[in-house]
Amino acid sequence: MSYGFAPLATPYQGGFKCVASPTRRSGVLNSGGNSGAPDCSGVFLLDFNPTIRAGLDPELLLGQEVHCQFWARDPAASFGSSRSNAIRFKVAP
Repeated sequence: MSYGFAPLATPYQGGFKCVASPTRRSGVLNSGGNSGAPDCSGVFLLDFNPTIRAGLDPELLLGQEVHCQFWARDPAASFGSSRSNAIRFKVAP
């Protein structure tokens, strides 16, 4: 997952890039979908709470608006990857 602090709507590989630079990226995530034929059964999830509590990103402060987007391998897509819809949240107590 990539995240940043400003939105974007730029066409990119048949979809849209929704997070403006500079962006940060999570580690590799696994959707946990069924193995075998692609069936879109997986779900991506990332809990920001441990990152915020540990102070790993000093910009993730109370009240900060965060823009996120998952980017995944997708053999069925024309570019071999796909992007999720945009996700936005505010850091709250």
